[in-house]
Amino acid sequence: MDNPNIQKAFETLEYISQNPVERRKYEARQKYLHDLNTAMETQRREGKEEGIEIGITKGKFETAKKMKSMGLPMNTVIEVTGLTADELEKL
Repeated sequence: MDNPNIQKAFETLEYISQNPVERRKYEARQKYLHDLNTAMETQRREGKEEGIEIGITKGKFETAKKMKSMGLPMNTVIEVTGLTADELEKL
């Protein structure tokens, strides 16, 4: 118990455990922090997945552009990239 931070944490824990109101406040705060972290992790994961999808789509368009510049038939470009004829018209 030489560390002042550990001593303070121990004193806080002791106080919280003796006072039911403070204990409920502490538990509510812990729940809030847990929920916040879960929400942030979910948003991060969804953002990463969205970024991957955007990258895949950009890659398909780049491949389609190269294939069109090589003079390949539109049906071949559609089959290889999985893009629609409407999407390819935008190139």
